[in-house]
Amino acid sequence: MKQWLGLASVLVLAACSQAEAPEPEDNIADKESVESVVAGGSGVYEVATEDGRVAQTVMRDDGTYTDTDPDGNVTETGTYKTDGDRTCFDPEGDDAEYCFTNGPLAEDGTFSTTRDGEAEPITVKRVGDVPAE
Repeated sequence: MKQWLGLASVLVLAACSQAEAPEPEDNIADKESVESVVAGGSGVYEVATEDGRVAQTVMRDDGTYTDTDPDGNVTETGTYKTDGDRTCFDPEGDDAEYCFTNGPLAEDGTFSTTRDGEAEPITVKRVGDVPAE
């Protein structure tokens, strides 16, 4: 589960750092949301887990992230950075940094990302802005 959430975070960040945003379509909330995903990286992202439930990653403007499982339990926190189409996560504690390579942002706001050393990509979707604390 921890790997899925971290992967979701990495993919989100990589997609956020792409140079150009696609033109918004009717099924995308608005152009500003798409541009913030492509340019900024902060936001709330969802990824389906192996059992079909949804896990969430919140990526903040200050470079920190929090992963939660489908039950709302925090599973990982740390810092992230982006470089082109790559997003890397550095979890707090003894866990080593890990990175994802993100694909292009689709018209529906989803993108595929693949963790370094793995063959199967996962699909991630930005679902909103970071809630005020």
